[in-house]
Amino acid sequence: MRVRILTAIVVLVALILACAAWAQDEERVLLRYQWNAGEEIVWDITSETSGTMVMRDLTKDPVEETETPMWTRVLMPMTLLVESVDEEGNGTVVYEMGTMQMDVQVEGKQSYIVLDPKASTMTVDGEESPLPPGAGAGMAGYYRMVISPRGDVLEMELPEGLGAMGLTGGADMSQWMRMSQQWSVAFPEEPVGFDYVWGAAFDMPLVALGAVAGDEEQDGEHDHDGQGEHGEEGEHEAGDDAPSLIAGSTLYRMAGTRLVADVDCVTLDMLSAMDIETMPVPMAGAFGGTEGEGMELAIGPMHMSISGGFDFDPAGGRMVGADTRVVIDMIQRIKGTVQTPEGEQEMNMEMITRGMTIDSTIEVR
Repeated sequence: MRVRILTAIVVLVALILACAAWAQDEERVLLRYQWNAGEEIVWDITSETSGTMVMRDLTKDPVEETETPMWTRVLMPMTLLVESVDEEGNGTVVYEMGTMQMDVQVEGKQSYIVLDPKASTMTVDGEESPLPPGAGAGMAGYYRMVISPRGDVLEMELPEGLGAMGLTGGADMSQWMRMSQQWSVAFPEEPVGFDYVWGAAFDMPLVALGAVAGDEEQDGEHDHDGQGEHGEEGEHEAGDDAPSLIAGSTLYRMAGTRLVADVDCVTLDMLSAMDIETMPVPMAGAFGGTEGEGMELAIGPMHMSISGGFDFDPAGGRMVGADTRVVIDMIQRIKGTVQTPEGEQEMNMEMITRGMTIDSTIEVR
């Protein structure tokens, strides 16, 4: 009798496990972008930033400190135009920024700012002026990327004005593309089920963003049990004295499903972090003319964390919405000589950002 009972229990457990495995297999989803040539997609982006910045004037003895609370709210459309799709499904996508509306509150004073890249104008509380060269270079140009169905960034083209204004940190296109490839996380090769986790990590030893000493990339996929494949690719030996300036990692988790605007979507949770030890940024030409030629700007140390997720339509092959929170702690140092109405003036400032929080939402039209 006991043997029969044990046998029945074993059979029952086996059937339950088999059914569970079958159900999980039925719930597996293949995550792929589906690019359609000529398609135009519009993202409505809303972001709210709040935090505190401490300004330290190092030219004074003792050092003068000013703590300034800051708050901004930004509304901006972003248009994605799929120019072409090759036989492998890789899409050439052009990103274009629309008119940016900003509510800014600093030291109790609130301003309303509109940046119009097409008209090249900036309107502050109703008063119109030309768009600053730095903002114009970043907003008026086109960002073009070739993106695979899995989400790999295969090629990248930034607006020409960014390099001319010195706003790419001295990096060329290949270096920016390498950073984008390492920072982005491609979809898994196979269909995945709920609670499946995958991610990537990178560590880039740089002398400056434009002078790569070497890089190391790790890309791994793990299932919900923590068992899975792990590989390394694109490794290069860096010198012992090369500082590891930029390091980061990103994890995604298949969290579940939900209905978004009558579309059946899967929800993908995201957790990401990036650290910058120090990054010199060229200032010459950043303000137009020669104002930045005598200035030195360095960013770091900096820590940025990102959490949130997005809804993905597996049938349509596109993102339909996203919510993220970015928290930034960083130090910026600017040093040099500036022209004032009274003549040349030495500047040596340290700007400390503490717990700057950026909450962003993307809604797809």
